[in-house]
Amino acid sequence: MVKLGLIFDQKTPDEWGIEFAAKRRGVEIVPVWFRLLAVDLLGRNLVERLGGVEVVLNRCESKEARLYASKILEDLDYQVINPFATEHLCSSKVLTINLLARRGIATPKTVYVPWNASVTKEKSGRGRLAKNIADLIDAELPEYPKIVKPDKGSWGRSIVKVRNRKELEWAVERTKRTILNPLGVLAQEFLPKAFDLRINVAKRRGGRPYYVTCIARVSLADRRYRTNTALGGLAVGVELPEELREKAVDVAEIVGDWDGGVVLGIDMMPRMDKPSRDEIYRLAGDANLYFDMVRKAKVRRGDDTFLTWLKRLDEAYRVYTESIEYQRLKAAIESGLPRAEWTTHEVNSCPDFWTNTRNVTGCDLAETYLDCAVAK
Repeated sequence: MVKLGLIFDQKTPDEWGIEFAAKRRGVEIVPVWFRLLAVDLLGRNLVERLGGVEVVLNRCESKEARLYASKILEDLDYQVINPFATEHLCSSKVLTINLLARRGIATPKTVYVPWNASVTKEKSGRGRLAKNIADLIDAELPEYPKIVKPDKGSWGRSIVKVRNRKELEWAVERTKRTILNPLGVLAQEFLPKAFDLRINVAKRRGGRPYYVTCIARVSLADRRYRTNTALGGLAVGVELPEELREKAVDVAEIVGDWDGGVVLGIDMMPRMDKPSRDEIYRLAGDANLYFDMVRKAKVRRGDDTFLTWLKRLDEAYRVYTESIEYQRLKAAIESGLPRAEWTTHEVNSCPDFWTNTRNVTGCDLAETYLDCAVAK
């Protein structure tokens, strides 16, 4: 029987999904809860825990935990999905965008200032530093509105849209050094959009990246500029035109340019005019009644087992995706994909998939993880 390691810092539906898919295939999963492991840095207790596995799926949600786990495991000669070099790139928006832009991939206009106003304790000093940092940003990126975001953030957390100089200085002054933002201020042009794309791409050991599936994450209004489903966006499965699939594969080839297997979520944004956005918002508003049923079904009840919760969730998604409102929204998004101007703004090395992606596309990324892990 094939054995694979699965390392995680919290067990989400995605990790349950990998275990279910492995059981169907007759693959043994050796789970390791990274958060509850005191790692002997020579790796003896980790090797003992993993037994005779050769490949480990790294599904730690925390970017820092994923980095440490990949590095420790690779130093012990395990093949890790994803490799440490890929995790290192994807952990930082600055590193990712810098590499992609240098390799000719369209990215948002981006400015990075490696300094924080919050290092000064005096309020007056922070204000002066914030003005200086804002001057540097405005010199390179003069257009408003623009976005200020943490370098290592995820799920749309701590992203701020600034509409003028006063708001920029306010955002800069409050951008502190944290685990999500170790150093500096990252600013980007604001791209008006009603949705963005999460494109899943994978690569088997020694092979070339290939397209897997895609969802659109749809907002409900211009004021809700963050499209993440955790912040109220809708998930819609879409069929990508070949040109966009090739763009995503090109990105994966750059970020996952290593011998081992890779599974990535590539985030792309279109630039949309107001009439196009308003039409998507109108259709998304109609479909939101059904997606609200999904949001409610995602909440676990006290007496739920994982399987009873999953059955209720999958039924809510079925009602949502079979509704005429969903079909109209899906058709409107797909019709605009070939005409849009696209930029890549992030690459996620631990894409979530079990709830949204699996249900709106019919594609289970757990199977993709296993395909990459067992490939010789």
